Amino acid sequence: MKFQYPVPTNSIVTQTFAEHVARAQAHGWQYYNGGIDWAVVTGTPIKAAQSGRVSDLRRDATGYGVHVRVQHEDGYLTIYAHLTSFSVSVGDQVEPGDVVGLSDNTGNSTGPHLHFELRHNTKPIDPQPLLVTHP
Repeated sequence: MKFQYPVPTNSIVTQTFAEHVARAQAHGWQYYNGGIDWAVVTGTPIKAAQSGRVSDLRRDATGYGVHVRVQHEDGYLTIYAHLTSFSVSVGDQVEPGDVVGLSDNTGNSTGPHLHFELRHNTKPIDPQPLLVTHP
């Protein structure tokens, strides 16, 4: 399965999946948010990376902050974190490129960015090899 970039393709990566994993290992963290971080200005439209159904919307004071979770086929799940607002509701069907929310700096965050996470059967995996500019 391939996934479309959820941010403009010229967005700067501020932390790769491998860097997330290395940081977690260095600190002995058992639970961590393995994904990719892109620096984007507050209010950047964040787009669904693949077709799926919105499974959860959360407003955590820590961690991911305001975030959207989308369930996809074959056990894939995407998480779009540190948003300012949602553009979808639980149960909505989304297609690649549909706006799911707007970026911000909510939760455990040091600046406006998107934390994008891809899980397969609940296990975080590196999304980079699966990202394409068109689905």
